Amino acid sequence: MLTGTKKMCEEGGCGVCIVVRKINNSQKYLAINSCLISLLSCQGWHIYTIEGIGDSDQRHVIQERLIKFNGSQCGFCTPGMIMNMYALQQSDFELSMADVENSFGGNICRCTGYRPILSAFKSLCKDATPDLKACIRDIEDLSTDNDFNCRSKNNEDRNEMKSSRGVEVKPPFHFMFPRETWIRVYEFNDLLRVMKTFNGPRICTLVAGNTAKGVYKHKIVANVYVDISVIGKLRGHKINENFLALGANVTLTDTAKIFERESAKNEQFTYLKAVAEHTQLIATVPIRNVRMLETCNATLDIVDIEGNKHLTSPQQFLKLDMSNKVIRKILFPKLSNMEYKYGSYKIMPRHQNAHALQNAGFLFHFEEENNKLRSARIVYGHVNKKFVHASKTEQFLSGKYIFDNGVLQSALKVLDGELECETILPEARPDFRKGLAISLFYKFILNIAPKKCVSLPNLTGGLMLNRPISKAAQEYDTKECIYPLARGIAKIEAKYQVTGEAEYIMDKPNYPNQLYASFVTTKARPKTKILNLDATKALKIPGVVAFFDKDSIPGRNTFTPLEMGLFSSEEKLFCSDSIEYYYQPVGIIVAITHDLAQSAGEMVEIRYGASAKNAILSINDALENDQNRVSKIRAVNTGAEGKKVSLEQKEETKEITGTFRLSGQYHYHMETQCCSAIPKEDGINLYPSSQWIDLSQCAAAAVLNIPANKIDISVKRLGGGFGAKIIRNSLISSSTALACYLLKQPVKMWLPLESNMNIIGKRYPVHSKYKVWVNDEGIIQRFENNIYFDHGNANNENVVEEFFDIYFKTYNTKLWRADFCVVHTDNPTTCYTRAPGSAEALAMVEAVMEHTAMELEMDPLEFRLKNLNKDDSKLIEHINDLLQWAQIYERKSTILEFNKNNRWRKKGISVVPMTYPFHLMLGYGILVSIYHIDGSVAIAHGGVEIGQGINTKVVEVCAYKLGISVDQITVKPSNNLIAPNASMTGASLTSEAVCWVSEFISLIFTRSKYWGKRGVIKACDTLLKRIEPMKKMFSNASWRELIQKCHQEFINLCATSMCQGAKEEDLQPYNVYGVCASEIELDVLTGQYQITRVDLLEDVGDSMNPGIDIGQVEGAFAMGLGNFCTEQIITDEDGKILTNRTWHYKPPGAKDIPIDFRIKFPKKIPNKVGVLKSKGMILHWRSINLLKAPEEYFK
Repeated sequence: MLTGTKKMCEEGGCGVCIVVRKINNSQKYLAINSCLISLLSCQGWHIYTIEGIGDSDQRHVIQERLIKFNGSQCGFCTPGMIMNMYALQQSDFELSMADVENSFGGNICRCTGYRPILSAFKSLCKDATPDLKACIRDIEDLSTDNDFNCRSKNNEDRNEMKSSRGVEVKPPFHFMFPRETWIRVYEFNDLLRVMKTFNGPRICTLVAGNTAKGVYKHKIVANVYVDISVIGKLRGHKINENFLALGANVTLTDTAKIFERESAKNEQFTYLKAVAEHTQLIATVPIRNVRMLETCNATLDIVDIEGNKHLTSPQQFLKLDMSNKVIRKILFPKLSNMEYKYGSYKIMPRHQNAHALQNAGFLFHFEEENNKLRSARIVYGHVNKKFVHASKTEQFLSGKYIFDNGVLQSALKVLDGELECETILPEARPDFRKGLAISLFYKFILNIAPKKCVSLPNLTGGLMLNRPISKAAQEYDTKECIYPLARGIAKIEAKYQVTGEAEYIMDKPNYPNQLYASFVTTKARPKTKILNLDATKALKIPGVVAFFDKDSIPGRNTFTPLEMGLFSSEEKLFCSDSIEYYYQPVGIIVAITHDLAQSAGEMVEIRYGASAKNAILSINDALENDQNRVSKIRAVNTGAEGKKVSLEQKEETKEITGTFRLSGQYHYHMETQCCSAIPKEDGINLYPSSQWIDLSQCAAAAVLNIPANKIDISVKRLGGGFGAKIIRNSLISSSTALACYLLKQPVKMWLPLESNMNIIGKRYPVHSKYKVWVNDEGIIQRFENNIYFDHGNANNENVVEEFFDIYFKTYNTKLWRADFCVVHTDNPTTCYTRAPGSAEALAMVEAVMEHTAMELEMDPLEFRLKNLNKDDSKLIEHINDLLQWAQIYERKSTILEFNKNNRWRKKGISVVPMTYPFHLMLGYGILVSIYHIDGSVAIAHGGVEIGQGINTKVVEVCAYKLGISVDQITVKPSNNLIAPNASMTGASLTSEAVCWVSEFISLIFTRSKYWGKRGVIKACDTLLKRIEPMKKMFSNASWRELIQKCHQEFINLCATSMCQGAKEEDLQPYNVYGVCASEIELDVLTGQYQITRVDLLEDVGDSMNPGIDIGQVEGAFAMGLGNFCTEQIITDEDGKILTNRTWHYKPPGAKDIPIDFRIKFPKKIPNKVGVLKSKGMILHWRSINLLKAPEEYFK
């Protein structure tokens, strides 16, 4: 089975499906999105998958590098990353670090924060920096297999960039199917004949790269598909005295190369360099490999099926009926660089692979003698459906000298008057788009103006931000005396993840007679009544097996049984009467294939009552229209029993009021929610993508009304979780179990990305209204805050304790008051998301600190230092450490000077401190078995490996304690027999707890006093007593010999134990400290920014694995960056989510991370009350005071 190539978004936006195509008869390798490529297009192709370049026994150098740099966490995105790099490396021996950083816009990783992945791949480049080279073997030793060696660039076959003249003519060939026909044509005239032959009632679709499938979800299925990808006339280019003629099917990648080459050779094509640069902002490398015009006055050469030629402009093309027509080529005119000035802009929510917030293009034709404008072309996208040219402004500028300030101001007024931006959800706000369009016009003028016309502070306003190659540094301590602990070994799963051999729930092999399930969901406003469900049409489709709804459930209609002890209510598995949220499941359809189940689900008819008017869809909605939806569940008054500020004090203080809002965030785990259920003689084997196997078992038992012991749960690993799979996965696993139980057949369920985003809840939207009283010295006298959390339609994942744990920790909170309210809205239940509650608390407090300092016109760092919790000396020590290490005060002076000299470009720096209280409060069982034949060890535990490295840390702990190699230890899948009743896996709590238990069990063979004395639980005491006599008798025996002697004496070599959470006397609560300094550079005209440097210090005690812990910090930072800057959940007035695809929802990419990312784990500060003197990891790093979305900066 080839399980390495994954699926997730199915629209070319995530990168997990990337494979490599080797062009026949050449040495050209192309990364392509397999989810977009029609199978029949691959006829004659040579395709590499991850399995084809190396395996766990003989890895390719790229795979090896990713392991060495800790570039794999959950590992689900890893094969796609490697294959993208493989295509780059095989195609270009002179690969540069810039090439690498520019080529991963289509590969999303939620875990790592990209830095270790980029470092691994950049270490293979010709210009790799010394620090990268130091991490690996000789940079020129690229492979051990000749087939994998990078080839010389001189061997590149460039035939594909030429016309087909001289190429052997091939006749069309076709495949006939019952309902469709597939035809591949090689010659342009053959294409016209085929189109003419099938002209009529049958629908004919031309197929080239097929990348449009990722943008437009085709609902009309064609009868005839014509593959035009190999027509030579459509793939070449030619230059004559007036034009560069580009074949209409030349890929964007090759287009950029042609434009760069021709712009360097011909002055009249200089503008094409800017066009080439613009193409780098379009889509991703795999999409550009398989697939501006109006601004540069290009012309489209179109031919109809009769052979008639039509020349049209791109603007005219938008209105043209293209039936029976095809674009043959695009004509780019020659434009003298002395007379013409060209510029194009694309402002995006992230740096790569995002459609525009605003597009703009400008072409000015000047009179050479006096610099007056002969003509101007001003083109915009995203204004309204009809708008293309700013024609009034173009007419106004004709014959004028644009570099006169009066003319410019008048032109701006004309432009402002003709730009009428419409509201187009989920696009950016109309006022933002309009303002941005005007700013881009001004930026273009600044860019082309003679230097004598522009003052020095304005000069940088004409430039776009230029991002250099990113770099990083990590500083931490390590102790050789305790290796493999603290050594920073690579994740034990990494060697299987990089080769595609690692098995995920989604990769489970299909069983005989296996079926597939898909949710049937509501599509109506919440509170609307369901009058009737009718699956008759769906069930008539061949291959559709069954439909199950609430009436099919043998037990209870819930996936959150109250017996778990955590839930306040039982959420419905299937909607029963009134719709609770848009896209709520009403049942499942079961069919013989996944795709058939998906399509059949759309055929189930749901009849609704009148649309409800009383739905509440936001916190503001509840506060304004239904106060009954707001419940105060906690009020905290600190110090002086919450005494109010006196009248005398009020006269001496300044009162500052404000609001804070933070929207929801999708988890974006790369493996979406899924489950596989297999019937067995006495129950069901369930394989859920769950972070809580105990809930999977109990919820399924409640739904099926069978004893829990009839349900066996097993989980090897997950492709990410971030909290979404703690409770929400039981909705999927219980539904899958239901179908399996009723049909007595294996059933698999996998949610497509859109369904996953529609149905599953997200991070809690939060809103607060606050008042702060501050004296003249900048010290807070009183802080009152009303806090509102949107919990959706249920309150089963309450985070009030986690919120207040951090809210009152960092600063002097003796006169703080907070009322915590839960708001019940008609949205999917919000759920645990990386650092639930604590991330929101930190964001809220720091936003208030920043706002208050600004109102006082006080330096934000100074204001924070004045209001710190002075009783916590350790926090102050860490702050001082960072201020010196990161040279904060020196950099602030430099920034102030930069800002003074630049009007439209600004820099900023911020320092955020944090104190995070850590409680080991969850319980997990663990089993350790030692095998007598060779002394090897197997471990199983109740946690779940989701990329956080829990298995690696457990292996390190046992290896150290037992005095054996990590290679002698393996970790088995988590299951509910070995670890029954296990707590949920979340944050770093699980890793700490499981390692704690592992340490206890390993005390059988303790060989060092380094850790001091520990209380020994019964299992370890028993094992010590059993083994001790043999150790005394055979003191010189090797590990293997000793174990064999124990076995011969029938000594039990299997031990179990359990971490009892807060009841563990030797594990006391402690604080984790951290300080983060973030520096950004902002383009004031566009709202675009880049994070120029981050210095992050975190107190981790004695890290058990610095490499893994650094990866957790970097990943958490990137997820926080997404929450504040690039990710936005938008719904319509009925609660329907509009940002449910990679097309609209944008987590950070590889070029959004800090340009210079420095992390420091302070040395020689062991945590005496923690697990192995370590500390838990902080997973909610935020640069909250500086980072915002471009839309917010623009205001």
